Amino acid sequence: MLGSKDKSQAASSESCKHSVSIRDDTFELPSQHTDTTIDNRNLQKDETCKRSDKRAFLPRILDARMLNKTTVAVSCLVPSNTDCLVKCRSVPSVGEIKTIPVNSKRNTVEIRGLSRKRRYEVSVCLSEGSKSYSSPWVKVFSLEEWNQRPACPSNLRYKSTKNGILLQWSIPPYQNCPVTEYIVGCGLVAEGRDLHRLASDKTMFEFVNLCR
Repeated sequence: MLGSKDKSQAASSESCKHSVSIRDDTFELPSQHTDTTIDNRNLQKDETCKRSDKRAFLPRILDARMLNKTTVAVSCLVPSNTDCLVKCRSVPSVGEIKTIPVNSKRNTVEIRGLSRKRRYEVSVCLSEGSKSYSSPWVKVFSLEEWNQRPACPSNLRYKSTKNGILLQWSIPPYQNCPVTEYIVGCGLVAEGRDLHRLASDKTMFEFVNLCR
């Protein structure tokens, strides 16, 4: 588990072989309720921890919801300089899968012409040469389900500190579903994730003992 003393000592005793799985780039994360931005203006690179892969993460679905009875809106997080495909299938599956291309600059797409009588789920697929990866299938929220979701923290920012990475965010106004706690997480590529539960009035958390 990231953040443990043993992991920290092991990481510092070797030349850093892992990369912190937080992006270098600035991304807009579209959401109906918030304007969530990951900002790297204050990110200082640690020269003792070389990043072995600038694209050290796989694509994933951020959210998927019905815009109307026949159209799905899908937002993805996509590695830079790659082309991916969003796949959409009905539940239960009838064998037909619709696909639409996405990339890091066009990471929100709409899939039209769906049946108003079915439920759907989506995935995003990355192919590079002979290698391919598909993210787990994610349920598409209906209009009613989407409108009942609790608001998420906004204006997420992070920067490196002496001990690790500091996260800061804004508290959303509570709507019909008050949030009683947040879960913040950070992880190393190919390793587990360090998760912490925080009270809903917290606006800052520092992950310490990261790869130095």
